[in-house]
Amino acid sequence: MNIERLSLRDFRNYRAAEVCPGRGLNVLYGGNAEGKTNLLESLIVASSGRSTRAAHDRELIRWGADAYRVYVEVAGHTGAATIEVGADGAGGKVTRINGADKKAADLLALFSVVSFFPDDVYVVKGPPSLRRRMIDLTLSRTSRSYHYRLIEYYRILAQRNSLLRQWTDRRPPERLLAPWDEQLARAGAFIVRRRLEALGAMSDEAGRAYSRLSGGEALELRYEPSVGAEAADDEERIGERILAALRGARDEEMRRGVTTVGPHRDDVAFMIGGADARVFGSQGQQRTIVLAVKAAEVQFLESRTGDSPVLILATYSRSSTIVARIPL
Repeated sequence: MNIERLSLRDFRNYRAAEVCPGRGLNVLYGGNAEGKTNLLESLIVASSGRSTRAAHDRELIRWGADAYRVYVEVAGHTGAATIEVGADGAGGKVTRINGADKKAADLLALFSVVSFFPDDVYVVKGPPSLRRRMIDLTLSRTSRSYHYRLIEYYRILAQRNSLLRQWTDRRPPERLLAPWDEQLARAGAFIVRRRLEALGAMSDEAGRAYSRLSGGEALELRYEPSVGAEAADDEERIGERILAALRGARDEEMRRGVTTVGPHRDDVAFMIGGADARVFGSQGQQRTIVLAVKAAEVQFLESRTGDSPVLILATYSRSSTIVARIPL
């Protein structure tokens, strides 16, 4: 995947900007607050429809402007495409590919970006939601069915939680919960099975990358499902496990008014020599783990899509250097 041209309008601190990267390695160098990170953030927005650094689209709009726009021309093994992403302060969003209105899922499938910023160390030491998002985004870039099944799962989860909250003072009839249990188990089994497969595929490469970076230490990525699913389980078996766990947690869920088991409660462990790096890893080890996982993510995307993703590596120091690898 190559970026032929990047244009910004009223994005962050840019009134207007245009960049035509070279193929291969590109280095952005300059002082603090000059917009290097903002420029690279725009690529993440163009590849997914949202920023990982902003809670709301209005934060991306330059001060005093009404809306922002990001335009990217990309070329991959399937051909060239133009991407336009934008938003205004009132919540209106624009997502277009080759001039036609599209959904964010279409961006995920078209334009893959893998990024490392210093704050990404929280993927290891932060809450499980960050680790789930990491694997979900990677899988969504390789499979639209996964992306839409994930949306379906959270829709079912919201409906089930709403029902639980309505009955917190008394037990709901089984006939009301049973259909939601079955739907949640089916969608959840699909998600867990794909996550297990992806983490299994990425673990070896992440281990090799970590060993090279650390001087020989061993790293293992381990998926931790809330229902005790195993790598050998098929989708049907995982669904049965989720369904049994939901029924077993009925009393607790009635008391709390929330679904307590399922892929929305799963986690990813990073094991170094048998120790959990989420708890026992040093800052340096945790940062190295993230770099190794990013290397594994690049290989995983290449093998599944046939295109090398754009790789962004950001470092913050007195030299303020940011590197973006635009693959040949």
